[in-house]
Amino acid sequence: MRSRSTHARRAVGVVALAIYAGVFWYLTESAPTRALLRTDPNAIPEIADLMQFGASHGRIVYRASCVSCHGPGGEGDPSLGVPSLRDQDWLYATGSPAEIERTVAYGIRSHHPKAWNLTAMPAYARAIPLQGQNLPSLTPTQISDLTEYLVSLSGHQADVAASDRGKRLFTVAAGCFDCHADDARGDASIGAPNLTDQIWLYGDGSRAAIADSISYGHQGVCPAQVNRLSAAEIREVALYVYTLSHPVAFDKKVD
Repeated sequence: MRSRSTHARRAVGVVALAIYAGVFWYLTESAPTRALLRTDPNAIPEIADLMQFGASHGRIVYRASCVSCHGPGGEGDPSLGVPSLRDQDWLYATGSPAEIERTVAYGIRSHHPKAWNLTAMPAYARAIPLQGQNLPSLTPTQISDLTEYLVSLSGHQADVAASDRGKRLFTVAAGCFDCHADDARGDASIGAPNLTDQIWLYGDGSRAAIADSISYGHQGVCPAQVNRLSAAEIREVALYVYTLSHPVAFDKKVD
């Protein structure tokens, strides 16, 4: 009888501990998570406690799901076309928490119907630069001229005559303006990068790297996480990524 009584007391103790743990989790984790999901993501950075909660959890999600491509500090890898998450140069949209969340959830060219997938960089050295598009192939000389024009746009010294020929290719024959705009500043609504700054998605901005991009094109992929992460995890990692490019705004509370 004593043995049964002892076991019963232990069982009650285990149940009580489980209830206590559940209440503790509900108060410390569940309630903030529900608040996080109910709040407009773009408003969260102005709510210090909620932002701290979300971004801190997001750092854990980032390390499990994003670090292999974007690096431990969000520095990216230009040799693979993986963008830095630490600057203000956003390939898609403007880098708000809601926009980052969309990219995390649905990806880029991920085959998800809601993914960013409107553009691809043609491979002008090939017979068909881009399937489904009526674009001309370019000769090595034309690719060199176009390269000189892009070099000049980024503020470096370039061959004037070649650059002028490249500009005509950019604005007419090659059709580069259609994505990158007439002024070559790109279009973040479709993921066309700015070609006039010093930030390069692929390579280091050298003539060789630029010519390689023109010749062989790019169609980078970011996987969709909507079926891999919960809604809360997607929001949390989006908030953490937001802090990487806005460290001063949060007084470096999340590192």
